Amino acid sequence: MNYENMFVPVEGDEEFYMENDKNLFNQNEAKLLNKHFHRTMKKVNTKIGKKRVIIEYYSSGPINTTITHAVSGAKQVGFQVGSIYEDLFFKVSLTTGSTPLTLFYYSPEEYERHQYIILTEELKSVWREKYLKASLLIKSRPE
Repeated sequence: MNYENMFVPVEGDEEFYMENDKNLFNQNEAKLLNKHFHRTMKKVNTKIGKKRVIIEYYSSGPINTTITHAVSGAKQVGFQVGSIYEDLFFKVSLTTGSTPLTLFYYSPEEYERHQYIILTEELKSVWREKYLKASLLIKSRPE
């Protein structure tokens, strides 16, 4: 197979690449305009030593606002901060800045992957029990 010209843009592809760059710029600009979007740098251990990584995340607002997924920024419609639905998420408070931030993840494992940390099995077990109780309570409620 000839790899020599494999990555040379075909004539007319310039518009495609320019449009993708423009979309990427618009996405980044939209993130920066979101008051719940945050970016932090962290040193993490790797197999070859320490490495700096940038972690982007979304915080949720105060009580009675819609829960925001920490990784994607997606609003969890119908799930309010401070309600029983909060127990369906793995909730974390970040107190590194001047104002504490509340982050909601789908599971402790998602939090571990996103923040490059390891939680204890005991903590995960406590969360699972809380999650199951909330699930059963929500299912037993009359509509």
